[in-house]
Amino acid sequence: MKLTTYCDDIKSIETFQNYGATELIFGHVDLSKSRRWKTDNLNEALSSAKKLGIKTILEWDITMTENVFQKCLETLKEIDLQLVDSLRVQDPGAAEYVFQNFSHPMQLVCEVGNRNLVGLQSFEEYFGQRLERIIISAELNKELIEKFVNGLKVETEILGLGPILLFYTPRNLLSPLTTINEEDLIEATGSSEESPHKGFPLRQNRHGTFMY
Repeated sequence: MKLTTYCDDIKSIETFQNYGATELIFGHVDLSKSRRWKTDNLNEALSSAKKLGIKTILEWDITMTENVFQKCLETLKEIDLQLVDSLRVQDPGAAEYVFQNFSHPMQLVCEVGNRNLVGLQSFEEYFGQRLERIIISAELNKELIEKFVNGLKVETEILGLGPILLFYTPRNLLSPLTTINEEDLIEATGSSEESPHKGFPLRQNRHGTFMY
């Protein structure tokens, strides 16, 4: 078993290593739905992790229109991809672009919309040796998780600790609550009208609104 976690602070890299993390996931603000690295700081953090012998993973997991996709390609040109060991993608178009234009090993995020073994095996067959890992949903039951792990040749990853995404929309639902710029991060908590559950973390950024 490998311990992989997200890194949002360059000062925490060595701490993660001390706690046994062998891989760190980094996300640029233009490419990631939940991470906030800017280009210069991201390149510095990637360099620091590489010097410590930690595997670096760049995540590209946002939902994209064509215009956003083109902007992502410009962002990728600014990132020092020589410091990146693997590219982690979710959108099939992003996966195909990475497959055709880069030589990095690929990690495919299949937490949403891919809940059957045949579909996962088709990705495995198509991307071949370039595909090093498939990330499956933590919402699957034990039997399905075991079936997927045993039925796939590549590594499988599942969320062990952290927020589970319950809802996403590209709309900016929290903007009416504040006057700050819509591209800035807005965080709040929400409650359910249909149950006593409350305290759901809400987050809005340039990519939309998320509920965990």
